[in-house]
Amino acid sequence: MKKQYIRASMTFFILLFMPCLWAHVIVISYDLYPGIPNEKKLQRFVENLKYPHKISRYMLRNLEAGSLVEGIFATYMGYVETSDSSGITVFPRKDSAPEVSIIITPRIVPITIGGNTIHHWRLNQDSLAQGYRYQYKKDQDTALYFWEVTPIKECWNADIPINAVVIFAHPKHIFVPLGIIPTQPSPNLILPPLFIKKRINTLSRGLFVVNISQYFRNLAFLSKKEDHAFSLRATF
Repeated sequence: MKKQYIRASMTFFILLFMPCLWAHVIVISYDLYPGIPNEKKLQRFVENLKYPHKISRYMLRNLEAGSLVEGIFATYMGYVETSDSSGITVFPRKDSAPEVSIIITPRIVPITIGGNTIHHWRLNQDSLAQGYRYQYKKDQDTALYFWEVTPIKECWNADIPINAVVIFAHPKHIFVPLGIIPTQPSPNLILPPLFIKKRINTLSRGLFVVNISQYFRNLAFLSKKEDHAFSLRATF
């Protein structure tokens, strides 16, 4: 209950202060996937408590599990962001369409022209990928708003739409609820939570993002004083 309160407070803070920087935003949140108790695993856990070195191992695993929602990289419209300690990622909304496409894949391939100029991104044919379409709708009878979440058919070696959100993870490590999910009316696209499983590896995905970070470097602006004005030039 406390964790849900903190998450709600963080979301409220983001939606309150982000409009100062961006007109509207896309909010992606992560939560831990609920585990199902297994009698054999519980019995093995009790047996292992007899050995001190295994107790330390379980403590380290629990510390790691507590941060599974943090450090998940994603990209959208040229931006690269990572989830914070509360499992929240925020992007500026650059598309007016009431829908969002999410692609979950470990890595993507840049298709370049003229050196470091990106033409588009493509799915890696050696990596698994799964896509989902989030459509923001309003029920005409009840006037209630909801998300309709449907899977996108897997496409190998397919080009990635420029307005798609790409989450760098193995598809089987993120559970995406499908169907109708109620929501509140808002100009911001606040997506339903995605659930993270314990086997997710954020470290290796982070190292991959570092390798492609040069394609996402922000613009730097240089100013030059002229006779009666200043000229501004963008450079990389």
